[in-house]
Amino acid sequence: MVFAAVVLAVAMVSGCTQQPVTGQAVYSVAGGVSYTDRPDPVYTSEFFNETSHATIQKVVYKSRLAAIYGLLAIPKDGNNHPAFVLLPAQSITKEVEQMWLGNKLNEMGFATLALDQRTMGETGGYAPTMQEDFNSYINGEETAQSMMVYDALAAYDILRSLPEIDPLSIYMEGESMGGRYAIIAAAIEPNIRGLLLISTAGYGLPEGESPEATEFLRYVDPDNYIGKVRPRKTLMIHGTQDRVIPPEPAKNTFELANEPKKFIEVDERFHGYYNVLGNSTLPTILEDNVMGWLVE
Repeated sequence: MVFAAVVLAVAMVSGCTQQPVTGQAVYSVAGGVSYTDRPDPVYTSEFFNETSHATIQKVVYKSRLAAIYGLLAIPKDGNNHPAFVLLPAQSITKEVEQMWLGNKLNEMGFATLALDQRTMGETGGYAPTMQEDFNSYINGEETAQSMMVYDALAAYDILRSLPEIDPLSIYMEGESMGGRYAIIAAAIEPNIRGLLLISTAGYGLPEGESPEATEFLRYVDPDNYIGKVRPRKTLMIHGTQDRVIPPEPAKNTFELANEPKKFIEVDERFHGYYNVLGNSTLPTILEDNVMGWLVE
């Protein structure tokens, strides 16, 4: 990342807070990204399909300068369900996330809301470079990465508003890149019950070429947020042969988390739950530790 030329040209707006806009949350970077005074969610839904475990609706909701598409699956049996916001890995759509992890969690009794994150699926959109995000940051504007965190928070707000959901038992789940946004969202929203992280890690970024660049790198790095999740639980699951995000960065991020926390290494090559093969032990490990530890 080359920030030096930009920093020389533009003055840093340190600890800025965006002026409130009617009907919008207030964005701030003081001490890390935050969104306060989030409004009630505005969304539409329509029937999508159903499985043996859940009825699935397509949901579209307003977020920061975008319409976010998701699949909301609510188990058919009972009420007052615990729930997960599902943030897939980069390149993974809501349909794939629902087919794999969502369906498994529905079978376990959880409602799920899987998102097409920005640039993916029906949500679509443009992915700014890190340099472009840095330019936004030093001008006191929202970055693409912070808006994706807000998308996760808005999904949490939708789940919390539904009569079928237990508002005190909503968890954030993320895989690979999605896990990074899940960490920051859980750090911002203290009522998120806990974190399930699969095949993910913070960036472990070094200092930048200037104080301004260093502040930006801290702002985007989940490693600087995961310690704020306490006293809620953090469950991390990682493959020992993961070639996309090796285990060591994940272990480094785990060390920065506070108790209660649990790290599980699975002796496999998988990266993300969507890569589970028929003979994988991951579904059993997931069920045993979500039901036996994270939500106990």
